[in-house]
Amino acid sequence: MCDRMRDSIDGQKSKHKVFLYSTHDSLLSVLLSALNIYNGIPPPYGSTIMFELYEINCGDDHKTSDGKQQLSPQSQQPIGHRLEVHYLNVTESEKSYLLAVNGCAFGTRNETMVCDVKHFLDSMKTLIVDNWDDECKDTYWRRLFRTIEL
Repeated sequence: MCDRMRDSIDGQKSKHKVFLYSTHDSLLSVLLSALNIYNGIPPPYGSTIMFELYEINCGDDHKTSDGKQQLSPQSQQPIGHRLEVHYLNVTESEKSYLLAVNGCAFGTRNETMVCDVKHFLDSMKTLIVDNWDDECKDTYWRRLFRTIEL
């Protein structure tokens, strides 16, 4: 997921606009815990976490006094990306909860918390394994337990 966000930020266009991942409630709890937003209540059946990546263009934050959007000539030029993380904890609800992810720099835009996506991705680096072979190599403890099993 983080790699796909990086690809999008770097301008690598994908033919897909949405990526869906499916998991069990226990792994959803692990994800919420890794993001430091788990409240200790197991997610109910059908819970959903949505990571929404938005491109910020010049002119996005410029409003006139009457609240209308004012676009500059360079309005199609991207100046950054923001991330919103939403949690839908029941299948019947149409309203999601916007989550404040720990370690993420938040600002407000239109009364919505937004996260700088680069800051979010940097904070996730400690949670992602770079090299599975090194991470899963034969360690002393693994050899010891293998010996005990014999």
